[in-house]
Amino acid sequence: MRAVTLTTLPLLAVLAACGPQTAGSSPTASMSFASSQPFGAPLPGCSVDRDTPTPPWEIVDPRDEYYGAETDPMSTALDGFAAAMQTLTVRAASDPAAEAQLRQSILAWARADALRWPRDWNAGRDSGPATVYFTAHTIAPTAIAYGTWKSSFSPDEQAIVEGWLDRVLERTGNNPRMRGWNENKKFLYGVGLMAYGIAAENTDAFNRAVRIYQRGIDAMRPDGSIPGDTERGGSAIHYVNTAVSSLVAMAEMAAGQGVDLYSYASGGTDLHDAVRYIADATRDQDLIIQYARNSDPDTGSFRAYSITNQRRDWVEKQNANWIIFYHDRFPARSAQAGLMALSSYARDPRNETHPPSGAIAPCFVR
Repeated sequence: MRAVTLTTLPLLAVLAACGPQTAGSSPTASMSFASSQPFGAPLPGCSVDRDTPTPPWEIVDPRDEYYGAETDPMSTALDGFAAAMQTLTVRAASDPAAEAQLRQSILAWARADALRWPRDWNAGRDSGPATVYFTAHTIAPTAIAYGTWKSSFSPDEQAIVEGWLDRVLERTGNNPRMRGWNENKKFLYGVGLMAYGIAAENTDAFNRAVRIYQRGIDAMRPDGSIPGDTERGGSAIHYVNTAVSSLVAMAEMAAGQGVDLYSYASGGTDLHDAVRYIADATRDQDLIIQYARNSDPDTGSFRAYSITNQRRDWVEKQNANWIIFYHDRFPARSAQAGLMALSSYARDPRNETHPPSGAIAPCFVR
């Protein structure tokens, strides 16, 4: 079990004096950060793949080749860089060459002002969401990698990287698409925003990420289901699990700063209810079909799946990475939800990348 446990945490340091149990409470103006490392230090010697960072991808524009393609240069580059950030974050604990590679790669992307958007990024039904998603998916593990190894960067380099992260996160969060969402993509953005806030000791960014988390809890139904993600056709279970992954990631990062988001509840509903819901719905898809039937007619499903045939294989893959964090902190609640029995990955975890979870959990849980 990690040194910081929720039984020792104070009430939410960044929330109003009414405490963490009240919906709608607001962050305060400032806080002290315990560390620049969003998930703490990775375990030395944890074995991960040797992913090679891709060169800076300057313009995020998925319209040309992304749709209908099995692979395309943009998503391959961005997915590759995100994976490399997660693996280098771990490898750097035991390999000075990996630490140097992480620093050089992040600096290269920052100096290139990578992840810019074209002027008409929001043209069309799907281009806007894809642009926002790919940016959030890339910047979250990058902010975590930077914060974990910030000491490797000189003060001038820190200013370059933090200025770039700030610009990318501002663009990603301050647009009509993101402002209208309260689902997995918004929570993934919250992971990057919170990691940046911790790394840069930016209270405003941290507090804004806290509010993203709170609003996610505020919007949950009493059964713990997440509106928006439950209305995703045959992909609903997949996206609810992705949302839970990022909510757990934010709660874990906040816990490292002495802030207890796990106990934040709205109308008696909290993250533990979402955990139980995704476990129960994976065992009994009828629990989500009732919501998935309300999906927009244009909402697609993963190939070979449908509203009544949900994709439920997340339990066998790194998409279950969040269970490692949750089970370590709440073994009794995990047992009540039957998480370890449900997930073969959680029972025998592999050190694989999953950006919505923030970090490769087996390499951080002691």
